[in-house]
Amino acid sequence: MMPAVAAVALGLRFLLELWSIVALVGWGLGLDVSLAVRVALGVGAAGLFGLAWGRWVAPKASRRLADPARLVLELALFAVAAAATWAWLGRPAAVTFAALALIDEALLFRTGTRGR
Repeated sequence: MMPAVAAVALGLRFLLELWSIVALVGWGLGLDVSLAVRVALGVGAAGLFGLAWGRWVAPKASRRLADPARLVLELALFAVAAAATWAWLGRPAAVTFAALALIDEALLFRTGTRGR
């Protein structure tokens, strides 16, 4: 049963990463500024998220951090994504995202797949 839970946890992690990028773009596009600034902020924020994740968090990252630093960075990046979700779609969506991120972290630790 544990391999199935681990697969679900890893799949959820991937969806949380994708949602983070979508939420940051959505946040930027939802700002009350010119279209050029909205696009620059949304795409820029999503790009910074992707760069940080790819460089220090992803399984094949060139400079992957060791825990607990990686855990702190993951939680900080997901907190930023939750804030972007709140600003873009409201509190219920942000709370749902944050809860899923915390549940996923717990599942990754429980199944021993956190290092992947």
